[in-house]
Amino acid sequence: MSRGLLVTSDEKLVRKAQANDLGRFVSAPEQLDSTMRAADLAAIPESTIVDVARLAELVDVTRDALHPSGRASKLTDLEPLFTSPAYLRLGQVLGKLPEEDLGYLVALGWLGRLYEVDDWPRLVIQARQLVSEGFGKQRIYIIAQMPYVRDGLLKLRSSVSEA
Repeated sequence: MSRGLLVTSDEKLVRKAQANDLGRFVSAPEQLDSTMRAADLAAIPESTIVDVARLAELVDVTRDALHPSGRASKLTDLEPLFTSPAYLRLGQVLGKLPEEDLGYLVALGWLGRLYEVDDWPRLVIQARQLVSEGFGKQRIYIIAQMPYVRDGLLKLRSSVSEA
């Protein structure tokens, strides 16, 4: 089924759809923000998010072991990180994802790092623009956002449960 959403002012239709477990496909205009966030949560398989978060944690552990001070003085100091098994595997996983899924992951990373849930629609648009340039071109930057995906997902989930 497509990821379409019917926005309607017909309250009866919205209630019936929600009562029949079709609420994710129908929304009233005033529910649109929370409905969009809920639909976005379902956009990427949970297993993909778990794999990316796990690999990102391994990349962080590797980086911390290589640079206990937390900073590399120059990009060449990061070469051992860029060739580590965890980094290479994370790059492989991300490189195989559809562009739309990769965009959601980048947006989740930004959300977990710097932004609030109200910024979500804009983050998704900007992340899609970024990944449209190609994963290879933005590889280092995209991978650097992945440690924050889990926090972004928690923010998004809490906003949906509050709505």
